Amino acid sequence: MKKLLTVIQAAKMLNVHKITLYKLIETKKIPHIRKKGLGIRLDPDQLDKWTKSGEIKSDEYVENY
Repeated sequence: MKKLLTVIQAAKMLNVHKITLYKLIETKKIPHIRKKGLGIRLDPDQLDKWTKSGEIKSDEYVENY
C-alpha cells in the first residue's frame, strides 16, 4: 500500500504553508483524498505530477489567496 501524506507533510513537501494547502484543497485545485476517519490525505506521486503540470497559474493563485 502506498504511503499517503497528511496536509502538514504535504505542505512541507511543497514548501507552502498548511493554510495555503487547505485553500487549494477546499477549491479542489490540488488532488487529494478525503477519507472518513482519516481526514485529508495526499498522494506524493499525484502531488509531484500536479506540480510538474503547472495546473495553477500564479495570477489565479494570487486572486484566490
